[in-house]
Amino acid sequence: MIIIAVSELIVSFTPKSSLIPIKGTVRYTDIYNTTARTSRTGKTQYISNLVFYINQSRKEFKLVDHEKYSEKHREIARGLNQADSVTIWIKKSEVKNYNPEVFGIDTDRKTLLSFEEVKTENGYLFIFTSLLGMISILYFFYLRYPEKFKKLFYD
Repeated sequence: MIIIAVSELIVSFTPKSSLIPIKGTVRYTDIYNTTARTSRTGKTQYISNLVFYINQSRKEFKLVDHEKYSEKHREIARGLNQADSVTIWIKKSEVKNYNPEVFGIDTDRKTLLSFEEVKTENGYLFIFTSLLGMISILYFFYLRYPEKFKKLFYD
């Protein structure tokens, strides 16, 4: 739980100044869907993956969406295939990674994925997991020290 909150915190508070562009032409794009079963409920979760490569880089760029058929991914793939040149925005700290996190996609024609979209996409999950974590910690201390909690809140 805490690990998820911290990773979402990092994405949510990534400043635009910490991003660098990788420019090139699109070599390959593909959208594929995977399924995963949750162990607790046994429900099937559908995941849409957009993978693309550019000629001037040996990196794999991947976008993941938790929908069966992501219209957003189809729109981005269409824009990538029609573009003459592409600029991918990643963190400076992930330059050496084979699969860096994508924070923006610009083409010679338009912006396909904006920095603001990526940040707000993860912001609500951070808030939710942080609140859940704080409530869990308070509940633990309430169970461990009930008398001190009563003095703290009821006196």
